[in-house]
Amino acid sequence: METKVLTYSKMTLLRLRRNLVRPVIGSAKATFSSASAATASSSSSCRNRGEKWWDVELPAADHVPSSSSSTDVGSSKNTSRSTATRIGGTLNDFLGGQVHQPTKSLSSASKGAKAFDDPFFSSLTKQMQRYVRKTAPTRAHEQEKDEFLVKLAKILESVVGDNAQVAPFGSVMNGFWTPCSDIDLCIRVPSGASTRAAQTKILKRVGNELARVSSHFIEPRFGAKVPIIHWAPRQPGMLSCDISVNNVLAVLNSRLVGEYVRLDKRVYEVGMCLKAWASTRGINDRSRGTLSSFSLILMLIHYLQDHCALLPSLQDLAIARNYPPVYVQGVDTRYCTDREQIADEIRFLQEKQKETLLRRHGTSDVRKLSSGYLLADFFKYYAYEYAQSGRTVAIRDVRSYASSSGASLSGGSTYLFIDNPFEIGKDVANVEVSLMRSIQRELHRGAHLLLSSDSTGTTGTGEDSGNATEDDSEVEEFPKSSVFEKLIEPWDRGLGMNSFLSMDYPMR
Repeated sequence: METKVLTYSKMTLLRLRRNLVRPVIGSAKATFSSASAATASSSSSCRNRGEKWWDVELPAADHVPSSSSSTDVGSSKNTSRSTATRIGGTLNDFLGGQVHQPTKSLSSASKGAKAFDDPFFSSLTKQMQRYVRKTAPTRAHEQEKDEFLVKLAKILESVVGDNAQVAPFGSVMNGFWTPCSDIDLCIRVPSGASTRAAQTKILKRVGNELARVSSHFIEPRFGAKVPIIHWAPRQPGMLSCDISVNNVLAVLNSRLVGEYVRLDKRVYEVGMCLKAWASTRGINDRSRGTLSSFSLILMLIHYLQDHCALLPSLQDLAIARNYPPVYVQGVDTRYCTDREQIADEIRFLQEKQKETLLRRHGTSDVRKLSSGYLLADFFKYYAYEYAQSGRTVAIRDVRSYASSSGASLSGGSTYLFIDNPFEIGKDVANVEVSLMRSIQRELHRGAHLLLSSDSTGTTGTGEDSGNATEDDSEVEEFPKSSVFEKLIEPWDRGLGMNSFLSMDYPMR
């Protein structure tokens, strides 16, 4: 079978059946604003890439492809399509061509849109958009990522065998990738790797090969829920990745999230800012018992569905429209991708909830809700309203499955159960009960900071007082441009967890 890439002239990343070649994952470049050179130089050091691992000479091995077949990235005539799109396209191959297809964005919120007439939310929206532009990958970053995926996938396939296929997932696929993010890769092995032991054996072979690259090191994580190897640079400035085997449902979950992101640019803007908040505040590390980025984005999608009628449930819509089931590893993975049907469903939901939306947000036209307002209301929703309901965070109707989420904590709080979109009843958060309080404190802090701020950029000082109330008259002056920066201000780990948990924020 001939080896070629859709837009690269000399090499293919994956072996495709010609009659099934079509892209699966949109690169969401419509949501990725290319930052200027000045912006790139002023951002974090992880954006300033140095030597590439593929520039380091790799010892010769019989099964490693020769340099004569390397990809000439510069010769591509269509560099606008990301390699993640092309690699992800192979899912159609090994899933029998049944994977849903991406389409263009349905709608975009107008720039500077205000919720109500409060200029604070307009100011906050501009701050958020400035942050997103600053952290979004440049064209150089995108090209480096493409090269990374091409080179690495070629090595992985040569190690595992001709039938192996590689697909990225996570932020590379759902649109939230930044130059500081790890890259998640799934090696699809059609047969012989259904058990954990078999997958671990394959990962060891891959690790032995990648360990020969002197610029990087291998960190096996075979005890994780899904066995992976972490391949990271010894010095900052180069990309790192997590590699798993037959983690196909994770790939499909990423594609589903990507569909939601492409429906409305506010999903991307708010999602990027929430990821920054969770990361800097120390609650975005699943390995340490806090929230994964995937869980956080599911929380956002649920909020936009349940509280704003801004997004429909693509899975429920597919069932209602009688889409045929698409079974992958015994799980029905169908969801709607028809933009006309989605638009009709959104209009129906908003008309049905017109009075409720007016009562909740002061307007029934959700197009008027800016990204700044949605961010503030997200914190209000999870800190003060949703926390008392005890319901499961889900982006589809799970009532008939009676998922249980009810382990309660001290103080009347509720355990956070975030349902897997495809595997109903499976908690993707797995937040340790001992750390739930820290997540709740951060949600309260975010709500208090944004809801107590006014259009002049002032905010209460409840964060450090330990006795904050709604009647506190003491305020700290912040410039307008610093409200969002205050939100994502790094948590002072020197305080210790006990001091952190003792902080109090007013309950509304």
